[in-house]
Amino acid sequence: MKLALGVAHAAFVLAAIALFAEFGQKLTMHENNLKTTASNPGIANVVLGSIGLALLLWTVFCWSRHSLTALSSRQWAGRRRRLTLLVAAELAVQLVNILAFILPNGGIVADACYQWQAWILGLSTIVRWTCWNTLFFLICVHAHNVNPWRPGGAEKGNAEGLESLVINAPLSVHWSKGILWVGMEIVVALSAWLGISSTYQDVHDSSAASSVADCADQEASCELPHGLYITVALMVAFSGIWFCLWLFLIYRAKRHLLNLPYADFKFANMFLRLQERSRWVFVVFFTISLALLWFVNNRSCFSMAFTWLGLLPCQILATLNICVWAYMMCPLPPGQDTPMLQVELQRFAWTQSQHDQVQKARQLQGLQGHSLPPLFCVQTAFAGLYWSGLVYDSHEAEGMEAKMGWGYELLGLDQHELIWEHRLDTKVLLGWGPGGIAVAFRGTASLRNALSDLQVWRSDHPPVRGSRMMWQRPVVHSGFLRCWLEDGLNQRVVQRVLALAAAWEADHPGHHVPVLVTGHSLGGALSDLAAYDIAQAAAAAGAKLRLACYTYGAPRVGNHAYARDHAQVVPDTWGVINDQDVVARRGKLWVLYKRSGHRVIINTRGDLIVRPTYAEANVQRVPGGGSISQHYLGGYQRALLAVCLAQFSAKRYKEGMQGVMALALAAQPLQALFCQELNLTPADMQDLARASEASPEKWSHVRRKRMGARSGPPGKWQDAAAAAALSPISPSTALVPLASPLSTQADSLIAASAAPGLHSDGSHDISDLKAATTDPEAATNRSDPLPAGACN
Repeated sequence: MKLALGVAHAAFVLAAIALFAEFGQKLTMHENNLKTTASNPGIANVVLGSIGLALLLWTVFCWSRHSLTALSSRQWAGRRRRLTLLVAAELAVQLVNILAFILPNGGIVADACYQWQAWILGLSTIVRWTCWNTLFFLICVHAHNVNPWRPGGAEKGNAEGLESLVINAPLSVHWSKGILWVGMEIVVALSAWLGISSTYQDVHDSSAASSVADCADQEASCELPHGLYITVALMVAFSGIWFCLWLFLIYRAKRHLLNLPYADFKFANMFLRLQERSRWVFVVFFTISLALLWFVNNRSCFSMAFTWLGLLPCQILATLNICVWAYMMCPLPPGQDTPMLQVELQRFAWTQSQHDQVQKARQLQGLQGHSLPPLFCVQTAFAGLYWSGLVYDSHEAEGMEAKMGWGYELLGLDQHELIWEHRLDTKVLLGWGPGGIAVAFRGTASLRNALSDLQVWRSDHPPVRGSRMMWQRPVVHSGFLRCWLEDGLNQRVVQRVLALAAAWEADHPGHHVPVLVTGHSLGGALSDLAAYDIAQAAAAAGAKLRLACYTYGAPRVGNHAYARDHAQVVPDTWGVINDQDVVARRGKLWVLYKRSGHRVIINTRGDLIVRPTYAEANVQRVPGGGSISQHYLGGYQRALLAVCLAQFSAKRYKEGMQGVMALALAAQPLQALFCQELNLTPADMQDLARASEASPEKWSHVRRKRMGARSGPPGKWQDAAAAAALSPISPSTALVPLASPLSTQADSLIAASAAPGLHSDGSHDISDLKAATTDPEAATNRSDPLPAGACN
């Protein structure tokens, strides 16, 4: 995928160079000698066209053999068959296009007067423009195919989460594009007829052009008749219409998919983004090329040669673009195409209690020959996020006790201590208790931290191992490593964790010690290094740890060798990335740095993508983009909340509503967070769940409405703890403590959400269900143990 996208970018650069070169010749050269005018571009067209033809033939051969081999032992599904046929059609059309491009140019190189055989020029022009028209048609079909579709109705998503796309629809849905194709063909035929009848008519009527020698010295008027200008303008207009249609179809697909579950519509989301990354350049570039080569200085014979002999820049871009597209759409070999494995890899747990149940379910559904990695947990992600923010506030006295109280409750802890290395200003907050151990590193908060971030050169990761040959030696970011090693900080932290682990094991014999290492930004990078050293030291000491590392907006720490080592030592490592976070998305420096652990991509659209494939992660990234605001902890908080809120709309996961309700009941700080930022109580969630089950489309706007209810940046979760301590909530609106009845209710919700695809059974009182469905304000009029509106 990386190579393919690189080739696509290179194709655009080459095509742009060719366009600027031809456009420059049009503006600076005024030669009207027929042989000179025709031969120069003819030679370049033949050479580059032949290279493109060879590349295209090789692509056709490899793609055909690979596709037939990959699909020979399987039954072709309708979607795969349709997609394969579309790619095959594009390859065939471009093959004809480039042959019709090379043929007249080859004749010019061999015979100076060949180009004035108007009927051959006209025929090749008709063939080429028919190919362009057909390519536009196929590109728009691809764009239309990723729109959600409901059989027998409007092109919308299936409310039950079953993925249905236009690619599964009958071919008759594309009838309107067929009409546009026929209209442009009529204009193409008319343009070719006018060109044949008028191309250098004065030369053909002159007896002076009766020989090659005479033709070589013959001056010519290259001005086109007015009728041909009109038809060419219509062709450009049709190209613009194709472009606008493509934009409309892409926009409509994005608008629909925004409110549908990413997991159920993964194919559509990836296919849509791949088209955005590769196809829009071709459509826009073609339109610009037509305008520059046809209408600027159009009386020049170079203008005539560049257009009637074929559009070289467009041929370059189309050939390479279609070759790249065929490569990206090629089916995987049977041994690598394991959709069931990918589904299992991307599963996650909403709560820590659910974690063990899902792991058991995964083992029962285990795939032979594949080892399933650890499971991402949303509750742990919230807890890690809270502790990552808590370490920033560890120097504040006011409200710190209340803030620590919520931190304790999230992980079942009861004590903490701060380790502060003053020279490089590195802070580490440790917490421990019956629930295990937490280690949180502070991110960049001072000038000394920023200077450490800038030390991007690499140093050997201790202990030095591996050979520098073939890049087998693990190396890491020098600034991060220095922060971790300075003044023996690494030894102090590791030894303290081992001592706490030994004490915990003594109190809980036979159990592994839960250890969470977490941090944001620079703190995430230090967490990566610390988790590795803690795991190695624990293994050497015989301590049994259940070590997890959750980072937020962390930059890459080491090279590929280090990432491989880290994956072996700390497999339960998760790098959470908020959409276009500039720190997490950048810093790769080509191949110098590699991300450790597993990626988790979240965004305020409510998407949660666990362990994305390289293609998924790449198409999610905006080329050349990056957001600083999405790097802040508040941005991560808002994105995680958006994921939770999306579960009460048509965008939900199948088990999402039950999972989020269980999450809200799992810890009081989470209830407070949902109240503070979303104005949602567990009672509200139950109402929304019932309404969503009854009418998912009616509630597809819930995420935007709720998230838009607050103005300004998200509130700070840790500050809410201090505020709650300073201003006690009245008994009538108090957050429900984690008493036995709620724990029982949470366990039942967890059990329900552990079964994939299970929705609420809808067994609530029908009058409540009707009220919640028809009246969005009904949620505020309920009287539950935790009343709706208790957050106000």
